[in-house]
Amino acid sequence: MRNTCLPATLLFLSLAACTPQRVEAPAYGYQAANLDNDGRSEKLRLFPPSGEVVTINLPFLIANAVFGPAGKSIYGINAEELNGTIRRTPAILKIEFKPTRTSTMPGTAGFAIKNFAVSAQEDRLVISGRQPDAGGDRCGIFVIALPAGTAQQVLRADCRDNWHWDQISLSPTGEQAIATVGSGFYHNLHLELINLTSGAMAPVGNGYSSGVWSPDGKWIAAIEDGDRNIVLMDPRGSSRRRKLGAIGGGSLEWSPDSRYLLCLRYYPFHCGVGLDVEPPATLERIDVQNGSRSIIQSSDCQITRGRSGWLAVVN
Repeated sequence: MRNTCLPATLLFLSLAACTPQRVEAPAYGYQAANLDNDGRSEKLRLFPPSGEVVTINLPFLIANAVFGPAGKSIYGINAEELNGTIRRTPAILKIEFKPTRTSTMPGTAGFAIKNFAVSAQEDRLVISGRQPDAGGDRCGIFVIALPAGTAQQVLRADCRDNWHWDQISLSPTGEQAIATVGSGFYHNLHLELINLTSGAMAPVGNGYSSGVWSPDGKWIAAIEDGDRNIVLMDPRGSSRRRKLGAIGGGSLEWSPDSRYLLCLRYYPFHCGVGLDVEPPATLERIDVQNGSRSIIQSSDCQITRGRSGWLAVVN
């Protein structure tokens, strides 16, 4: 693999997985990639449909990574290693490219963050976490308006309850969120739809480990907690649902045109055998219209950890 400049195209990105079959480049120019680190440096690896994998070095280790919906940035927390100790900067940072530059998101300093999401217009951040306060810490869901950095607490939670909400995903308008609540261990795992203006909540379904809103707003792609099936739900509340088969691993990520879902695929013995850890995985693409699946050939047995996202880098 070689280091080079990012091409001027929309790049399909994974932070981290199916029977191998060749995938041709889609007409809209997406490429697969992997955001990964070896404990010392963060690397962005681009996976073209065929050919050589390209590696880009990023300025620091990234925790809680989220990709900007506009496809030109990565959000996260600095998890740089100093003298063997992981240091997490108490703020959300934004990495932009060409040139690579980093900025701190206003209003996020001091938060202890469990999970966060970025609106489609990148004009707000939604945080599940804890905010220090003179009268005692406040926990729950917070909306940070950008660029002003003003914070509004939408929902409150007991700080002893691990902040309650996880795996947040926003609607295209940024007015609603879908979040995971509960625990698989206690058999109360479910999804809740949250109105970020009023704070009203409504249960969406039981037994789901996560849900991800499609960019066009038509679907919420959820993962069943038990058999790990992928289920498409209508966010308008109707009973219209579709199953797309099981997910091999990782999280689900929508393509910007809402046509594809990305996940990981593990297939027995193809990428070796893991004893204490899973063997490497491969990126799998699911066509939402017909349910067909295909892999990104250059990612075959190359994915070891992380989650997926999208990035469009311009010259």
